[in-house]
Amino acid sequence: MYNDNKNEALSGHIINEFHYNRLCDLLKDCGGEIVMGNGNAHIDKKLEPTIVLNPDKNSPLMRDEIFGPIWPLMTYNNLDEVV
Repeated sequence: MYNDNKNEALSGHIINEFHYNRLCDLLKDCGGEIVMGNGNAHIDKKLEPTIVLNPDKNSPLMRDEIFGPIWPLMTYNNLDEVV
């Protein structure tokens, strides 16, 4: 995927610095496990396509609109657990 996240030309760009920083900050205290990408983007501001497995349902990552290369992935046994 995206040549191991090394080729920036293959991925889109964040429209401005404010939104770039907002996306990086969504990874702070998001809970869950970073299975791909940079989980420290809120610290070093190096945002990569990122997958977060089972993030905290009450974290900003799950409450706010993302519009960026961060994908929360929730697992469940039945749909009653999701709500």
